[in-house]
Order: sequence, then C-alpha cells, then structure tokens
Amino acid sequence: MMDNLEVYYQVCVREQSGLLVLETELRPAHSFTKQFAQLLYNIGLGAAYANPTAVTNTGGSSVTNVLNMTLLTNAGTAVQTWGIQVGTGTAAESINDTALNTLIAHGTSVGQLQYGPVTFGAPSTTATTTTFRHTRVFTNGSGGTVTVQEIGLTSGDATNNFLLVRDLTGAVAVTNGQQLTVNYDFTTTI
Repeated sequence: MMDNLEVYYQVCVREQSGLLVLETELRPAHSFTKQFAQLLYNIGLGAAYANPTAVTNTGGSSVTNVLNMTLLTNAGTAVQTWGIQVGTGTAAESINDTALNTLIAHGTSVGQLQYGPVTFGAPSTTATTTTFRHTRVFTNGSGGTVTVQEIGLTSGDATNNFLLVRDLTGAVAVTNGQQLTVNYDFTTTI
C-alpha cells in the first residue's frame, strides 16, 4: 500500500425492504494492479504521451495508443465491462491481474446480478485527508443465491477496459431479491 494514497472497500447487503443484512467495515484494498500505475503514468500525468508504456486490457491485449486509454470508471446501468465489477473467482490477488477471474454477468438468469450505475460521492476533506467514494448497487433477480467472492474497479469505455483494483471479499451471499452495494473509497493523506 502506498503511504499517502490508500483504497478501502466495503460491501453491504440489504433486503428489498431496505433492511441491512450485512455491512463490513472499511477494509484496506491491497490490490492496485500494474495497469493503475501504467495508466496514471501514460495519461493521468501526461508523462509519456509521446512514448507510452504498453498496458494490458481486460481482454489480454496490449494497448500502446494513449487515445485508447482511460481512467473513467463511471459505467452506467447494465454495463458490466467496466466500473465496479463483481465475480466468483477465488484466486489470490496479484499486481499482474488484468481482469476479474470470473465476472458475474449482468442479468436476471441463474448466477447473474443486475448492475446499477456507478455513482460518486464528492470529495470530503479534513485538515490532513481527502476522500471520495465510488459506489455501485447490484440487484439479485436470478431466483437463487449468487455468491460474490471478488470485486474490482475497472476503467473503461467502448474501446478498452483496464483493471485498476481487485479484491477478494470472502463469500458474500446475495439471495434472490437482495441488493449488494460495493463501495471503493480513495483516500489521500498529508
């Protein structure tokens, strides 16, 4: 984990009525991927715009054109290819991860969850820290239980998607009709 940039995640499960069934504390994310640093280097800082480092997208392809890179995470409703994602994979987190191990598809069929839009909380600042939150709600209309083992934050657009963060949550069971909320908090500290 970096000394002054930290990411935390939290998962919550609610009944249709809004009753809270599960709420984890904020947990440190230990899983920035190398794509995060590469994208920050290539486009976030503009340091390598003329000669960017290659970045592997979620499909396993190497991308070198900066015009095909993004740090956008504001995926809309039903968009499963980027934004906050959920999956069933259990392989250990690695800096070399380029995608979730087993992405849960958007939908209402067996094993699927309905992806809501990614929303953002405005940055809040104290004397020494600034924090902002990414949030996405997933609704289970599959008729059965869907167990979420992994979560991730992926930047993307219609061209390319890049995994920035991947975390194992343990087995979070979401029964039919329940909603899973995943929060990622980015915090900088002076």
